[in-house]
Amino acid sequence: MRSGKKITTMMLPTLLCLFGVLLAACGGGSVPGSGSGSVNKTKAPDNQQVYRWAFRLPDIASFDPGIATDNTSIQAINMAFTGLVQLDNQLNIKPQLAQSYDISDKGLTYTFHLRPDLKFSDGTKLDANDVAYSIDRALSPDINNQSGVALTYLGLIKNAPERTEGKVPSVIGTGVIVKDPNTVVIKLNKATGYFLGALTYPTSFVVEKSVIDKYGSKWTDHLADNGGQGGDGPFKVKEYSHSTGIKFVPNDNYYGKKPQLKEVDYLPFKDRQTSYNSYLADQVDITDIPCHSIVSRRLALISIRMML
Repeated sequence: MRSGKKITTMMLPTLLCLFGVLLAACGGGSVPGSGSGSVNKTKAPDNQQVYRWAFRLPDIASFDPGIATDNTSIQAINMAFTGLVQLDNQLNIKPQLAQSYDISDKGLTYTFHLRPDLKFSDGTKLDANDVAYSIDRALSPDINNQSGVALTYLGLIKNAPERTEGKVPSVIGTGVIVKDPNTVVIKLNKATGYFLGALTYPTSFVVEKSVIDKYGSKWTDHLADNGGQGGDGPFKVKEYSHSTGIKFVPNDNYYGKKPQLKEVDYLPFKDRQTSYNSYLADQVDITDIPCHSIVSRRLALISIRMML
């Protein structure tokens, strides 16, 4: 007769296989339409180019790039805001608002050359002064105290720690230098291989100073004003409600290729099961699947039955 220990060891591969099957059944498999079957590639008409995206919170935590740290908020921010560089689909760092950049002085000086004729979503001109303002704002004591991550991503910039502590009034002119309207220079205290990657995080994304000056800490509640303002990403905000979510539409002033989607609705739900039920009812196009508790229960039952 085998000992209990041997039974457990011999059953482990079986349990792992079963776990993999259950996980795949709960959403770990391929994307619909990615298999070998036929796929309808006919483009839907414009009035159907609406994507309904569910998230499991009553509201995003913050729409402010300098403050937000949670994934749900950052997903919304990435729709409407951007920075000097970004990650592509292969997680390679690519220029974004910056058309190119140079690294010199043994890795301590980064010079970013902005794309020509950049604009915010309301048509206001965007230049190197806006980049400098946004980085300095993220490092300000008020914003850093709310996010707590400014130094994680921008702490290598000269005088950044002193800025977060209020020991210097700004990093503009020392750590961040506006050479001309199309050129911004960032100086570091220490050379690293990951600084550009840190700039892909929303902390350094460019925000519109005039909107913040006008509305103060409530500025993100006004992103839909004036036909969509404050941002510079591929989408702009059409509507924003703390109870019903966010509606995004293409930003006509975005420098790059315009999105095919005519609208993205970012919709709040109280929990995973509720959003999944809405998905089954064809009320949303993407959501989480409530599978973790199911997997745990099934694995427990399988383990017990195999031990009997």
